Amino acid sequence: MGRWDCRARRRAGGGDWPPADGPHNGNGKRGSIAASLFLLSAGWLIVALVATAFLLTELYSRALDNSLAETLAFHVETLTDLTLLSAGPGSEEIRIADPRFDRTGSGWYWAIRDDKGGLLNFSNSYVGMVLGPLPGGFDTSNLKTAVLSDPFGTRVRVIERAVTVNGLPLHIMVTGSLDEILTLVDDFRGQTLIVLGAVAIMLAVMSTIVARLALRPVQRLRREVERVREGEIASVTGSYPAELAPLSDEINELLRSNTQIIERARNQVGNLAHGLKTPLAVLRNEAAADRKNPLAKVVTSETDKMTQLVTTYLDRARIAARSAVVGKKADATHVMLRLTRVMQKLNPRVTIAMVRP
Repeated sequence: MGRWDCRARRRAGGGDWPPADGPHNGNGKRGSIAASLFLLSAGWLIVALVATAFLLTELYSRALDNSLAETLAFHVETLTDLTLLSAGPGSEEIRIADPRFDRTGSGWYWAIRDDKGGLLNFSNSYVGMVLGPLPGGFDTSNLKTAVLSDPFGTRVRVIERAVTVNGLPLHIMVTGSLDEILTLVDDFRGQTLIVLGAVAIMLAVMSTIVARLALRPVQRLRREVERVREGEIASVTGSYPAELAPLSDEINELLRSNTQIIERARNQVGNLAHGLKTPLAVLRNEAAADRKNPLAKVVTSETDKMTQLVTTYLDRARIAARSAVVGKKADATHVMLRLTRVMQKLNPRVTIAMVRP
């Protein structure tokens, strides 16, 4: 007793049909619009936010530097006024209230010299220190500025002004720490990168959500096309955005055109077959009237062959026409049951059964 197992066979190419992961495009590569949009937006966000972070840091650094320069200029004016109001440039009444000028190594110093460089007065923080002379000459406002390092290695911005107080030429110098500004700038840069990084993550998530929402009509159109291919529906249905509506209309038009072409071909094949059957039947009848004639026997034999060929190829054309129509599907179970019954009749001694997977 034999057993015939009717299962889906593999195609000649070697793979399962249909493919488990759906159809592939022509070059074997598959891309994702959502992934492309995410990568493009993420790359642009990274570049834009990093550039924004450095731009904000640069602006903040310049603002602090300008503020330091203005503060030092204000202290120079204050020392000039105090010198005018005091008994002389070496008076102990000349002091600045900022406590940083009292702390050694703070980077905040002031000193008053005569035009020959002799030290007349200075802040408590300047005790035991010597700053080299500023390079270059004074500008039109009798000011000059430079960036130096004190003996403690602290970078300082120096502003020096030449003034004449009570007929005595003096050089008033005030310094401020640049390292404090650099520390503030570094802290600001770190905080900015953290904040902008969080913004970048939120924008990336938002762009991903927007991309998926925007591509929902594409996914819906894909499912409709798959339903057409599987024979569940005859045409693509539903409303789509203006960008996809022409594609949906073209797909439906292609399906209608394909159906019409196949229907016309089927009709033409049927007309040809029916057109041949009548002459063949006439020839067969005429030959049957004179069976003793050898020519009649030949005509009968050949017309039978022609009739069989016409019937065979007409059936093949009908089957091909039905299978070629997209959106139509056949009941494989019904076909295989009929095939099983035929094989049982041809092989009565063998048990043949169809087993569905």
